[in-house]
Amino acid sequence: MKNKSWSEEEEQYLADSYGSVSIKTIAKNLNRTENSIIVKKVRMGLGRFLDSGDYVSYSQLLMALYGSESAGSAYRHNKSWEEFPIRTKRVHNNSFKVVYLDDFWKWAEENKRKIDFSKMPENILGVEPDWVKKKRKIDFACRFKTTPWTKAEDAKLERMLMQHKYTYTDLSAEFRRSEGAIRRRIWDLALDINPVRAVSRKWTPEETAILVSMYDEGWSLEKIGAKLGRTGQSCRGKIQLLNNPDVYLRENRRRSHDAKINIHR
Repeated sequence: MKNKSWSEEEEQYLADSYGSVSIKTIAKNLNRTENSIIVKKVRMGLGRFLDSGDYVSYSQLLMALYGSESAGSAYRHNKSWEEFPIRTKRVHNNSFKVVYLDDFWKWAEENKRKIDFSKMPENILGVEPDWVKKKRKIDFACRFKTTPWTKAEDAKLERMLMQHKYTYTDLSAEFRRSEGAIRRRIWDLALDINPVRAVSRKWTPEETAILVSMYDEGWSLEKIGAKLGRTGQSCRGKIQLLNNPDVYLRENRRRSHDAKINIHR
């Protein structure tokens, strides 16, 4: 019996689905045997992800970014991504979400902070733009420990807190954990001791420039804070201030006014 020929639409559906949809489901949707799907994918040279092509399925993209174990939770979390370039394609009676790679890289460059490239294998989606290499290095440098706290770490945290001289920034650097993780562990251990408050001081133009530059490059707020001798929370507050147009305009007017006063002195 002669094998049923493959249409261009069927081949495209297989390419989009392979690696994110089970062989059994693909076979059912295409009304083919599982063996025919396996044979065809080998002939098409399909690996876990597409090695070429203009787009990948949304689920394939999430697996590339987060790995198969985290793709499901990433899908739920990333529904909040604004203007993410998802499109819908239909094959037979099935519709599935795809992302064109050119659109993805353009969006990713404008939203660097939303993606941790340290979790994404290099070139898994094909040749990457030049800026991705630098961002991946930044993401590796910003990674914190996420392993469970040990008894030794708990004891050390309590000892350091009892000395009343360490800030959240100091503790974050010492334990290689985020300030949020430090705060949560103090709560979990029911410790009635808090880190000392960082000394409040005005932001200088130089500090603001460094903050904006590092933030745009994708550095974590904790790492920026460590660079500036501030807490991550302080950096977050300053970024929120700068992102508020009304406040930003008022600050610019104030600086211009101060500059004029200094000129006439």
